[in-house]
Amino acid sequence: MKQEMISSERKAVVYVRASTDKTKQKNSHSVQMAIIEDFTQSNGFVIAKVVCEYASGTTCDRTGFLEAVAFARDNNCYLITYRADRLARTLDVFSHIKPIFDRVRFVELGDRALDPLMFSVLIGMSSQESRVISLRVKAGIEAAKKMSIAAEGKDTSGQETSKSI
Repeated sequence: MKQEMISSERKAVVYVRASTDKTKQKNSHSVQMAIIEDFTQSNGFVIAKVVCEYASGTTCDRTGFLEAVAFARDNNCYLITYRADRLARTLDVFSHIKPIFDRVRFVELGDRALDPLMFSVLIGMSSQESRVISLRVKAGIEAAKKMSIAAEGKDTSGQETSKSI
């Protein structure tokens, strides 16, 4: 189907994001796309553009995100993403999507316009989840370092310890 024949009312840009590179999250983009494609077909959307990127959602300074928002704004189309946390993990996102807010869809919520309260709760939860994940990863790295040092017969400062028999 030619681009000119797509109804602007149901035309969509799809935004897919994963936090780390494809070696660590090799299936993330394809899983999100499969779910989104099913959603768009079931709800009468036509995908006009797909934007995928590997970037942290804790900032809005993301090339793909800004490209998807600009495309939705400039082409009067919907912005569809799998879940709120795939769009962003910061409430700063609202200033970027405000002009298209009524055309943003999260597959997890279905084909309905977002309510500002629901949006802020979902993004707020995503932001908190990001902080918790970061703390857990840092704690895990620290624990692994301590275990490694202990296995080498050193104390937590890296100094040799005496072994008793």
